[in-house]
Amino acid sequence: MEPGISTKELDAIAYKEITRLGAKPAFKGYRGFPASICASVNEEIVHGIPGKRVLKDGDIIKMDVGATINGFIGDAAVSVPVGQGFYLRPSNSWTQQKKVLNEV
Repeated sequence: MEPGISTKELDAIAYKEITRLGAKPAFKGYRGFPASICASVNEEIVHGIPGKRVLKDGDIIKMDVGATINGFIGDAAVSVPVGQGFYLRPSNSWTQQKKVLNEV
């Protein structure tokens, strides 16, 4: 994800792609929700409403997208680092899990 885009712009892109594929955004209008995606940045909790906040290098955006087509509903969420300022330290997941279990 590149910096400089707002969460509202991401929502517009998602709406365009969902409808282009013949589906409908599952969240838009559900219990008054105003957007096609949920978007939360950094410390914000999940299911945030997209707005004017512009993504910066080093941010983490959490996006939840749902769509309905032919009577079926799909939903997926993802956390994405923004720009090059975010560093993922290489780790061995299993080693980390064992360490946590040993400490418990």
